[in-house]
Amino acid sequence: MKERLKVVSLDITYKCNFRCRHCYNSSGEHNFNNKELSDEEMIILAKEIAEYNPDSVCICGGETLLRKELVYEVGNILKTCDCSYNIVTNGYLMTDEIANKLKKSGYSLVQVSIDGLKENYEWLRGVEGGFEKAVEAIKCVKRAGLMAAVSCVPLSRNVNDVEKIIEMCDELGVESFRMQPLMQLGRAEGIDKEFVIQDGYVKIIDTIQRYRSILRDRGSRLQLEWGDPIEHLITIGNGNTALGSLHLSAYGEILVSPYIPLSIGSVRKHTFSEYLEANLLDDYNTELIRKIVSLVQDEQSLDVHEVDSNIPAIFTGENLELDYLDLNYEEKSAVLCEKYFK
Repeated sequence: MKERLKVVSLDITYKCNFRCRHCYNSSGEHNFNNKELSDEEMIILAKEIAEYNPDSVCICGGETLLRKELVYEVGNILKTCDCSYNIVTNGYLMTDEIANKLKKSGYSLVQVSIDGLKENYEWLRGVEGGFEKAVEAIKCVKRAGLMAAVSCVPLSRNVNDVEKIIEMCDELGVESFRMQPLMQLGRAEGIDKEFVIQDGYVKIIDTIQRYRSILRDRGSRLQLEWGDPIEHLITIGNGNTALGSLHLSAYGEILVSPYIPLSIGSVRKHTFSEYLEANLLDDYNTELIRKIVSLVQDEQSLDVHEVDSNIPAIFTGENLELDYLDLNYEEKSAVLCEKYFK
């Protein structure tokens, strides 16, 4: 077993059966001639990930269950290492059979996205009956003996649903309810500003804190979380040289962050192991990377193209491409830094 990784996030596909208004990576609309890793390529990558014994692995998308057979196989591979791994889904395709196969494949937790009660859910996700499917997905997950988590992105339109969603999660036996700010990228950039919470999410955070006390008093297992999706960017921008997590795209790119249009390698050019053996986790950070991520000060400035139009827009097929294993990695980084930050 090789040196342990901390966290790996693997996008298994960008195909999706939904077209959610708030999807930061515009899942279902990627059409710029990049081919997703084949099943064979993804299996090779999963085996290499397992060799490094990560603390945790998250299988993300897109809608992950559109490649469910691959999801099972990746799970069976990750069984060989001592790590916790979970999967994110909108729940629409979930059945008892699928949940049981996920359990058999070693997954410990399934996260289902529920961003509001029925009316607001369907407004945001655009699928009639999707709310009921998501609730049924949680029931399938629990019947299979898996842990269930629910994620929710707060908007001014669904903020009054939050308490009822928390109560519903508690009744369903959900272990974790996580909220985080709207990531204003991809389709989320098209959401009317009137629906974007402008007060720093004070009401939401107050609700979470109040309900933590309520749930604790009733002996509930439900944990409430408020996520900070840009914390890792601030850490990198401050010059931290150790990469605590790795994000791997469905195209095989190694990304500093899923929110930044910059790749630092590709498993189609070199193996995942070659990057890690070359000390990528410690030595990847360059002035270019620090300057790009430093453009992000909060969720509103997450689209670095909007902050600095010289930087390509993310999810358009025009990512800045560095390769850590290229002999001129530092030189190319310096050239790009001069180009974009004169």
